[in-house]
Amino acid sequence: MYDLGMPDERNFQSVTEFFDYASEKLITRDYDYGFRGHANSGWQLETTLSRFVNEIQLNYPERGGYNDRELLTKLCLQRLHEEFGNNLITNKDLPQDRVEKIDLWQYGQHFGLPSPLLDWTHSPFIALFFAISESAKKNEENIRCVWVINLNMLAHVNDQVINEVRPKFENKISPESVLYQQFPTSEIVRESNENNRRIAFQQGFFTKHEYYKSLEIWLKRVVDEMTFGKGDSPVLRKLNFPCSERERVSMLDRLDKMNINNRTLFPDIFGSVRGAVDTVYRSFQAPKFRGFTFSQD
Repeated sequence: MYDLGMPDERNFQSVTEFFDYASEKLITRDYDYGFRGHANSGWQLETTLSRFVNEIQLNYPERGGYNDRELLTKLCLQRLHEEFGNNLITNKDLPQDRVEKIDLWQYGQHFGLPSPLLDWTHSPFIALFFAISESAKKNEENIRCVWVINLNMLAHVNDQVINEVRPKFENKISPESVLYQQFPTSEIVRESNENNRRIAFQQGFFTKHEYYKSLEIWLKRVVDEMTFGKGDSPVLRKLNFPCSERERVSMLDRLDKMNINNRTLFPDIFGSVRGAVDTVYRSFQAPKFRGFTFSQD
């Protein structure tokens, strides 16, 4: 049995070993899995909104009220959503009726809007691509990872938050909005629309996290309040692997043969540019000379 509040971690000897494991173990109908690739295994499952809040707290310590992370997060959510929507209308990026109907977080995230959404994909190989798509920075430890989220177990945890955890605290924490901020669920967002074609091409979906710094912190907090915090599968699994530059380029070639590359995952001008740059970069690892042997037999 697994502790549902703690990620299960596994280390592989190479990116190829991880690829083989993903092919054998992660392509399954036993569970509904999601995957997320990180170029640095030390990175948390933290949203861009959380990093934005961190930055405000760091840069404006004199504003005492900003030490209340929940209040600051609420302010950022309201102001970012309102300002982004107004700007889309003012600049005529989208008609007003469209702005009022779409998920602004989902639409704005890929343009750099700090968002409470965390990107996932249903393909371990697309997650692997995102984990290795960039060269390692100089002097940076070259250990990468793919996170695995078990959506069936996440749904179970969400149910327990609603049916067990919140009722336990409803007489201690008020008003109700504060209770929901203390013990939120982790919403799964599967909506796709014509304004975000990348979601379909990346086999993507989101999890939504507003008030906790990372998904791991939220998970431990809510599971600690559950009567039964064990399960036959972990909610989160972290799969670490080293990846030298030569291995990285070789694996990108392999994924490219599976039609997983910048051009196919980003069906826009950004993807066309990144695809061209990546293809040219990898071309320099090709051998300078190719030998051929002929036989009359």
